[in-house]
Amino acid sequence: APAMEKAGAIDRALAALARARVLRRQSQTDAATEAVDQAAAAGTDEPRLLALIAREALAIGKLTLAQHIASAALRAAPDVAQNRRLLARILIDRNDGERALTLLDKLPPDDVDAQIMKAQAALLSSDETALKAGLSGLSAVQSSKPELATQIGALRIRVEAKLTPGRAVVDRARALARSAPGDPEALLALAEAGLAAHDPATAQNALKQRFAVAPDDPNAHYLFGRARRMAADASGAEASFRRAIELSPGHTDALLALASTLLDQGKYGDADAVYQELATRGGSSIQGRLGRVEALSGLMRLEDAQIQLDALPEAQQSSAGYRLAAARLALARAKPGDALTQLRPLVDAQKDKPQVQAVYGDALLAAQQLEAAGA
Repeated sequence: APAMEKAGAIDRALAALARARVLRRQSQTDAATEAVDQAAAAGTDEPRLLALIAREALAIGKLTLAQHIASAALRAAPDVAQNRRLLARILIDRNDGERALTLLDKLPPDDVDAQIMKAQAALLSSDETALKAGLSGLSAVQSSKPELATQIGALRIRVEAKLTPGRAVVDRARALARSAPGDPEALLALAEAGLAAHDPATAQNALKQRFAVAPDDPNAHYLFGRARRMAADASGAEASFRRAIELSPGHTDALLALASTLLDQGKYGDADAVYQELATRGGSSIQGRLGRVEALSGLMRLEDAQIQLDALPEAQQSSAGYRLAAARLALARAKPGDALTQLRPLVDAQKDKPQVQAVYGDALLAAQQLEAAGA
């Protein structure tokens, strides 16, 4: 009986999987999604079949389901490198670079696909050690796959833009884009190099070309929003961030950037709504709660802002984000001395952060005015 049940589960899963593939190719997305759900619910524990179901879930954009099924496939066959790469791919698509790196570190250095994904995961984590390791891994495999020269070259530029941003990286990105006209990876690399070098015009031009071949990439719209914000186009940046979120509702970076842009425009109520959403998410709850402090301060709901600040874990109280939010709240409460106490540890350490220097200047001015009024 158990053998018959297992065979029945496999048959049900295969039938639903075949139906999902046909429906997806016919662009019947809703029906394909239902078929994938049926395949996942069939009850099979056969690792190769689980991997196929996870790939189909990934193809139709059901990333949560894809991760769940791919994890089951890896548990069932932990020594199969293909299953490890599949789960890492899904985690990267879900912007979870750290967990993807943990999986990929167990694959050999001559695994080209793994090295490419390690660089992609490192870009998500922004960890300097991981970025350097990713760059080294790409260098080691670059010559073994000439057909991937543009993809690997674009990844190298994106990593270099994080590690050593500047005009030299932009020039290399331009050369790559010229060598592969219209290639979306090369154009993405040029956009990221431009942003890292504080060259929003280059970034915007590259992304406009990329939209011609890939109009619905949420990350590209997010980058376009960053470029527009860098060019002081706040309303345009807001529109781009909203488009990124529309295409990928869980895009945390776009939500954070949207909230900051709304603060820039004095739209404190709208910003607070976005920060409230972020505060409910595990990976961004601290940023959401800190953002609420700033938004509520802007709305002059100072007691509510103080409650949000006081509720943050003690371990956060030495972080730059906490100090900046606490300083802004102190200024709103006409306590420039408290603001200066919070900001002084940041001033020297974050000389390249204009917002820190600006708030510090506001606090110094407010303190001088308070002294003058007392005199």
